[in-house]
Amino acid sequence: MMCAFRIYDNEQNCCGCGACIDACPQKAISLKDNEFGFRYPYINNSLCISCGVCKASCGFQNKPELRKPEVVYAGFSRNDMTLSSSGGLFACIARRIIEEGGVVYGCSMEKVNGKLIPKHICVDKIADLPRLQGSKYVQSETENIYSAIKHELSSGRKVLFSGTPCQNASLIKFIGKQSSNLLTLDFICHGVPSYTFFREYIELLEKSMNATIDKFVFRGNIPGNSFCANIEVVKKNGKKKQIYLPSYLSSYYSYFLSSEIYRDSCYKCELAQQFRVSDITLGDFWGIEDTHPEFCMKNNLEQGAGVSCILINTNKGKECFEKIKSVLIQQKSTLDKVVMSNKQLNSPSIPSKTRSKLLALYKDKGYKAIEEYYKKNLGIKLMIRKLRFVTQTRNLK
Repeated sequence: MMCAFRIYDNEQNCCGCGACIDACPQKAISLKDNEFGFRYPYINNSLCISCGVCKASCGFQNKPELRKPEVVYAGFSRNDMTLSSSGGLFACIARRIIEEGGVVYGCSMEKVNGKLIPKHICVDKIADLPRLQGSKYVQSETENIYSAIKHELSSGRKVLFSGTPCQNASLIKFIGKQSSNLLTLDFICHGVPSYTFFREYIELLEKSMNATIDKFVFRGNIPGNSFCANIEVVKKNGKKKQIYLPSYLSSYYSYFLSSEIYRDSCYKCELAQQFRVSDITLGDFWGIEDTHPEFCMKNNLEQGAGVSCILINTNKGKECFEKIKSVLIQQKSTLDKVVMSNKQLNSPSIPSKTRSKLLALYKDKGYKAIEEYYKKNLGIKLMIRKLRFVTQTRNLK
């Protein structure tokens, strides 16, 4: 008899973390795109035995214990700032785990079969940490990651996992019990667009540039511009160039920042709150020049650039932070001060009416229609600036 088991009742109840795929003992689940390009688990009913393990592993529907941060800091790394989006804290923590013989799982922008794919990978060498640094404003692939982490923990190895709050929640549910060797790290998350949106956007960029994009760094550490992509392209003649693309000249980047292209679950996420699922939460300390002006003046920081907020949520998180304090410039803060400029610590993102328009356009004509809609609303003056951005390049060796 064919099974008709359901992991979720509607798409708002699925965050796309992929833990159900790893959890299924029958290997009956795979991810497929819906009509809007967002991936959801699909059950092969001929293999399903209705055991319910998949639904039990979902940290989005079955949240693990949440904790209010025990202590909060503002800070940044003395050494690991080059490739970091803000304070370089992730690299400091990851370095320590590897030095202690552990491994680090995080999102990397990998080039696979000529395409950029955001996916979680395992790193066990400090030299490979740059692959995990920097913000990736797109949902990552996590196939086999949860089971791989469970295997590492069963062998007695230390593991650091970095991901969205929902990915962390599902990892904790997947492991099933507390492990002293697992350190979980999340970030203050606004929401995630689909990889399908990102892939089609990159394809349009490549066509407009008549080049192949080798790297796409969302926050390229451009002085005076927190949200400017750093793109490495390879021209038809083999020469490489670096191109800087401000967010307001990018349809994908702009719609991400305005909360218009996230998956449905992001707009009802119960993990977007002050009580946290992970051992440590990191984020940008926006507005620190107002809340801690003395800290900024003392460290010659312009508008608080490059400072992280660090939420220590558990004793494990506290022990880890104590081990890395010596390589940080840091100061104690309060949760209230962080919340002032991080709305996702109070509630999830809110879409405008534009989101429905964008999804309808995508369903009918693909991402190209979204790009055309953005250009039309961008304005003539900004379009001229877009034509000029190509000149803001430099040759690469």
